[in-house]
Amino acid sequence: MEVHDQYKDPVVTCNSMGICEEERPCQLTCPQVEKASQVVQSPKDDSRLKCGDSLWSACDRLCVQTRMVSTAFSDGKCHETNRETRPCHIDACAREDPCLVPYSVRLVLGFRGIDLSQWSIRSEMAISTSVATAISNADNRLEGLGPGDVTVRMARSWFLDEDSPDAATPYRPVGKTAPHGVKAVVDISIANYQKKASLTEEDIDGEAPPKRWGNLSKHFSKSPTAKDCYDEDLYVLAKRTLSVKKTVLKDKAFLSNLVKLLSNDN
Repeated sequence: MEVHDQYKDPVVTCNSMGICEEERPCQLTCPQVEKASQVVQSPKDDSRLKCGDSLWSACDRLCVQTRMVSTAFSDGKCHETNRETRPCHIDACAREDPCLVPYSVRLVLGFRGIDLSQWSIRSEMAISTSVATAISNADNRLEGLGPGDVTVRMARSWFLDEDSPDAATPYRPVGKTAPHGVKAVVDISIANYQKKASLTEEDIDGEAPPKRWGNLSKHFSKSPTAKDCYDEDLYVLAKRTLSVKKTVLKDKAFLSNLVKLLSNDN
């Protein structure tokens, strides 16, 4: 469909899974409709058009992340062929129910020799996957932990002198000091995997979702959630949190495994 075929303003709708779709009312001639019906998959053009797996979405209130898988078609465009989902306990999910995600552990990683200009969202996705796998391998009590439970909060240039214990203020390099690499701040959610998310898709659908994206935040802010915290759950999760922080992350085997996983991802 060409832009000039559109005769009404597009309408964007978003469902409870955090997936938004745009509808563009248009009018086509019969030859145009026939031509469109003959469009078929053309996988050989995937690399040229950069089709394939898209990035994972933010973690929604249902504790689910979504991404779309696309394939090149003969019309020279990428068409969605599948949607994948995975559980997560970060972003909106972590904020929705503190009993579901009561604790988190912060990990700071330094990548020597990497320039910040080389950093991308895909770099952060690789870190999330590798950190989750390395932790699960080190502690089988956290086998439920997945890449959707790990998020990179920030990444910036890393200067060696900034790590000095004498530095009372954020480090500011003087002159033309070259960065040593990239520093990434990673948060690991320690979630109660036996507890379901407070909200269901029906709960959110019952809130009468707006038709326009502009009202989505207002719509989300109105939903009350039921939060049931139990001491026995919190105690177990607290022990796991301390185990990750004081044992797993400080083990040399964890770091070597993480480096290997990141190398394989590249």
